[in-house]
Amino acid sequence: MATTPSMGTSCTQGQDLRSPLLSPSTNDEINNMDVEFNTLEFDTNVTENGKRKLTSDVWLHFDREKRDGVWTAVCKNCKKRLSAKSKSGTSHLRGHLDRCPCRIFHDVQQMLKATKTKEEDVKLSTFQFDQDIARRELANMVILHEYPLSIVDHSGFQRFLCSVQPMFKIPTRNTLKSDIMKMYDYERVKTLDLLKRNKWRITITTDMWTCNNQRKEFMAITTHFVDNEWALQSRIIRFVHVQCPHTSVVLADAMMDCILDWHLEKKVSILTVDNCSTNNAMISIILDKLDNDSTLLNGEMFHMRCSPHILNLIVKDGLDVISDSIDRIRGSVAYWTASPKREEKFLETVCELEIESIKKLALDCKTRWNSTFLMIRSALIYKTIFPRLRQRDSQYKYVPTENDWVFAKEISDRLEVFFVATEQFSGTKYPTANNYLQSCVKLGVPLVNGVHPQLKK
Repeated sequence: MATTPSMGTSCTQGQDLRSPLLSPSTNDEINNMDVEFNTLEFDTNVTENGKRKLTSDVWLHFDREKRDGVWTAVCKNCKKRLSAKSKSGTSHLRGHLDRCPCRIFHDVQQMLKATKTKEEDVKLSTFQFDQDIARRELANMVILHEYPLSIVDHSGFQRFLCSVQPMFKIPTRNTLKSDIMKMYDYERVKTLDLLKRNKWRITITTDMWTCNNQRKEFMAITTHFVDNEWALQSRIIRFVHVQCPHTSVVLADAMMDCILDWHLEKKVSILTVDNCSTNNAMISIILDKLDNDSTLLNGEMFHMRCSPHILNLIVKDGLDVISDSIDRIRGSVAYWTASPKREEKFLETVCELEIESIKKLALDCKTRWNSTFLMIRSALIYKTIFPRLRQRDSQYKYVPTENDWVFAKEISDRLEVFFVATEQFSGTKYPTANNYLQSCVKLGVPLVNGVHPQLKK
């Protein structure tokens, strides 16, 4: 006759209840054991000699051995020893399997990857986690979005990665830096080989860039060329800090170091720079260091002046005519974007006057006229807001006048043509020299026709 013990196991009459997982065997002692029954897995099968079989699936990954009179569970993957006492249960064994670094996972979620096709269908394919690929993608992410190396130390970022892929071992910031440098070395070798195999001439553009945080100036050098498959290519080959003073000799030395380092001394056709006297002198120094046989027409076509920079000089002269009006608009934008509280008050006034626009005020950079154009264009939308704000805030004193808005509207319509032309000249995926003359003719029409009388003065 079959009986059912209080612990939930089943056995036939006459069988010995003693088990290596439960000892001592008396019912009184078993009931007094301090065991969490929801963590124990009881096996209903027993062997012929009366001992219970280890039928729990967790024992597929462990070997049960007796050492110095104590039962231990040895992980088959990493050989780590864990307790196999009857009152220890199996929860700690399952926890070790989840963390075991040597275990090979075969979870179906780890083996399948779902991707969407162009027809919006879901396609399942095999997937296997690769630590090296994940580290490479992490380095790519940091480079692409300019994240700090310390992102790997952020607790929120670590928790996110653990929730997405617990198997990923997060590298340290030094390891991440090393991965980025290895990627740079690899891409440098690829670019060197590409430039070496290229049969055609190469043009170079360069400009100085100032870091706002460190107040350091850097030289960016970019190559442009048509490869052997007639595809337009562009590569940044140098981004280097240049010590002050930025004389023509210092700039020429930095440029020649780059040209020689990339073995371009016999392939450079044109060097495009901004229009300033320092760059003119730099070009002369570089031509003296290059062989005449390596340049086109003995260097007569070596110096190319930057077309967007020429447009920049033209626009800056035009903006000087209404500099006072622009200063008042700039002061208003700077005031109402200085703090979240002021931005909130600005948005409240926009809602009161029922102005339907989602554009935000954008403060410009004085040395970049295109940002000034964007600032004026965004401020014109809210020109009726600023007088109302003057009534609500006594500290606000940069209210533009009606004439300021008239001049701003006139100059904005003209600057839009320059803005479009500058974007066309600055393209890197297509040739731009063939559009230069046509764009210059289009620029002259709005400058001559329909200019405000006071602006003509």
